[in-house]
Amino acid sequence: MKQYLLIAMWSIAMPSMGQVVQIPTVIHVLWHEDDENLPDSIIHDIIAKTNMDLRRQNADAWQTLEHFLPVAADTEIELVLATTDPEGNATDGITRTYTDTAEFWSSLQNMKFDESGGKTAWNTCRYLNVWIVPILTLGFAPYPYQTAQPPAGTPSTDGIVLQHLQLVSSLAFRWRSLTMATGIYSGLKYLVSDESCEDMDSISDTPPTSLDPFIMDLQECEAILTSCGNEPFGDMYMNFMAHPAGSMCMNLFTQGQKERMHSVLNTYRQGLLNAELCATGMESVTENSAISIHPNPATGLLRFEERTGGAYSVTDLTGRTLMQGTAPAGQNTLDLTALPDGIYLLRLHHGASARVVKTGR
Repeated sequence: MKQYLLIAMWSIAMPSMGQVVQIPTVIHVLWHEDDENLPDSIIHDIIAKTNMDLRRQNADAWQTLEHFLPVAADTEIELVLATTDPEGNATDGITRTYTDTAEFWSSLQNMKFDESGGKTAWNTCRYLNVWIVPILTLGFAPYPYQTAQPPAGTPSTDGIVLQHLQLVSSLAFRWRSLTMATGIYSGLKYLVSDESCEDMDSISDTPPTSLDPFIMDLQECEAILTSCGNEPFGDMYMNFMAHPAGSMCMNLFTQGQKERMHSVLNTYRQGLLNAELCATGMESVTENSAISIHPNPATGLLRFEERTGGAYSVTDLTGRTLMQGTAPAGQNTLDLTALPDGIYLLRLHHGASARVVKTGR
């Protein structure tokens, strides 16, 4: 029998689509050799170019194939270096730490803690933490990509990890690893599957694909490549999330990806948009919520009391909307039995306000 534990999370006004969201960001530079201590100028350039990708102001946006132009999106998201640190002091949003560790294992997360040769995160509820390390390794071989923690992970390790070589070896596209990692951090997934042609992200305007744009060695960005029955327009190999290694042709996010990113920011990453939520602590906000839900746990049917009437939506951990509709004032019942086992959020909307309920098996 399916069971859903219902936990009220918070009630607060949030930005809506059509407003540019700025994410407070801190860059932690971990350096072992002098040349790994990247200057401010490179960091500022990487942030600026990433924002151009996010806002569809990138210089190569013209390479989007004509048939994909209708879904190309300005995500209305920007990364902004923090101006205040967790103690309230002025900051330039960059920390610099010498480390005895020349290579960090991608799986150990040791770059994220002072005691293991890294830098302990600033409050991950309030800031996007980005660590730049000398080298990432699997232990037996270099790790060729960036890493990012998806939504709803462990708070102490939340953030993005880039490596120095990515940011200096290809000056023309050195920022793209941050663009892709920001996508993962905001709830997106890489698109390329194996021959099973699995729909990796369940976003309707990113067609399934099994062709790896990184190993295709594309010499130009006008080809139509088809796989997984996605004719006539084929693979969206120019999508920023086509593959973790990227390709020379990447140049767009889609409208569906934009909606997913904003859904995640308005639920799982709310503190980035309103630091007051982090100041009180998630537990206090949970206790103070005015949402009435029962029974707890539920076994398929979710009953909640909507005091003023409004819209509702149910999303999964990636921000994908699974159910939506209107909820009149008074008692409401939702049948969740068609959903697989897992954790979901119920959002109650009132104009610019949203109240969020976390539901879990």
